[in-house]
Amino acid sequence: MIFPVDFIKVTQGFHNSKAIDLATDDGVYQDVRAATNGVVHVVDWQENSGGNVIYLKHDDGIVSQYGHLSKVYVKKGQRVSLGEIIGKQGATGKVTGPHLHFGLSSPDVNFYRDANLNPFDYCYVYPWQTVASSTEEKYGNELRYYNPDEDDRENIKYVYNVDDEGLNVRYSPNGPKTGKLLMTATKVHVYEEVDGWSRIGDDEWVFSRYLANECPIYYIVSGADKEGLNVRNKPTIYMSKILNVIKNGSRVEIYAIDGSWAKVSKDENRWCSKKFLEKVN
Repeated sequence: MIFPVDFIKVTQGFHNSKAIDLATDDGVYQDVRAATNGVVHVVDWQENSGGNVIYLKHDDGIVSQYGHLSKVYVKKGQRVSLGEIIGKQGATGKVTGPHLHFGLSSPDVNFYRDANLNPFDYCYVYPWQTVASSTEEKYGNELRYYNPDEDDRENIKYVYNVDDEGLNVRYSPNGPKTGKLLMTATKVHVYEEVDGWSRIGDDEWVFSRYLANECPIYYIVSGADKEGLNVRNKPTIYMSKILNVIKNGSRVEIYAIDGSWAKVSKDENRWCSKKFLEKVN
């Protein structure tokens, strides 16, 4: 989970209302972001308490609460992703000043009445976020800074089982191609999975079947001429067709060997000279 605003200034820690209060950015209402992936569970108006409130139910059953909003950008039942903007800070309901009321409830309690989880125990400061000096001084021992290599290992994946051309990145699941290609062994962070597709960035989706938990054994094209290494439809230079040229430094996997030739596609006949492939991992 992330703290739901980009400028993190905590004016009240985990207090009697069992939440934390997050201030505006020098008087400017901040965008409010989803703490993690989930579904909009309730959008509510609470005149004598939270004002405009959003409740998100997350994949692990935890419910997050965002109160006193000036604007709401989502609807009940809508799927949201970590960091997605869902509203804007405000001063609606019963408040002494503008702020975001942010609470977390475990699956076994009534989320309307009991935000029983301390956000400091669940939320990380992400690289794009800034922490106010006053918050660092007062809550520094409770703040946790996100390190993807250590804190989110189950969501770190590696591209594998792709041919020499790489893995297509699309704007949406099964949507149009962005033009970006990922070579084998490329390290990615998966933020969301939907129907066999993985979101690896803003409007960037790839087919999940080509992502693995461990980095695959791969080879780097090295020593080919300046134009690159020819990929052919047969393991021979005779009576074969050049399909593609891959540049020095490109990464490939080998799926079969035929003499001095290496097959660089799992499903198609795509071959290149093995002598120009240097094993890395």
